[in-house]
Amino acid sequence: MGSGTMRHLHYLIAAFFFLGTMDAWAGLPTGLSQSDINRLVEMLGPTATTRLMRSAEPYEMFPGMRFGVEVSFIPTGQIDNLGDRNGTLAGMNPTPRVSFTKGIVSGFEFELNYFPDSVMNVVSAMGGALKWRLMDEREGFLSGALFAAYTSLIGFEKVFTGRNFELGGVVSKDYVRLRPFAGAGFIFSSGEVASNFAQRASERNGSFYTIHTYIGCEVLLPMTLVFQIDMMNLSPMFSILIGMTI
Repeated sequence: MGSGTMRHLHYLIAAFFFLGTMDAWAGLPTGLSQSDINRLVEMLGPTATTRLMRSAEPYEMFPGMRFGVEVSFIPTGQIDNLGDRNGTLAGMNPTPRVSFTKGIVSGFEFELNYFPDSVMNVVSAMGGALKWRLMDEREGFLSGALFAAYTSLIGFEKVFTGRNFELGGVVSKDYVRLRPFAGAGFIFSSGEVASNFAQRASERNGSFYTIHTYIGCEVLLPMTLVFQIDMMNLSPMFSILIGMTI
């Protein structure tokens, strides 16, 4: 990995830690009703799902891998109006992750991502995805793939925990240094809050499902840059990844 790429990775990680200090005092509101918890899962669950941040074309089996750090910006301002309206979240919360993507056999590729909840007071995640190419651009106009992803979430000093499962597809076009892509998936999210944050201890679980659509582009330079715009339940989000592909 080149010194220039390492320097940029260090800058991005430092930026993540700076963003995390902005949320040092972030907290969820108390007195959450069942409908509030469902709304909370709607806003925190799908938005923190594992993102491929990739074109449909898989990496080769060897070496065929990418190391990167990414951050997604989750709109959370409306959460403060739930329950007793005493939440202290900013209007936008960063969700950073470290990711590893690897090509395997027969057009398959997997991704693993993680960020510990002990580092920042935001929604941390541990997840993975498996992608399978169905269409090869060398035999048609576009490459196409199906994917499945699972994400485990912990946030705000373990007050919120959640799980996401997504099934979807992605298509892309290779212009050598630029690889624009577009995809869609169906996400099922579930989650729960600590009992002392709910109106009733027996009613602290919620669930939500939605269609997830997104567009983005991989930029292949000495380092890899990926920009992605997601639509979750008609709410736009932005994500960026910087990494090294070998």
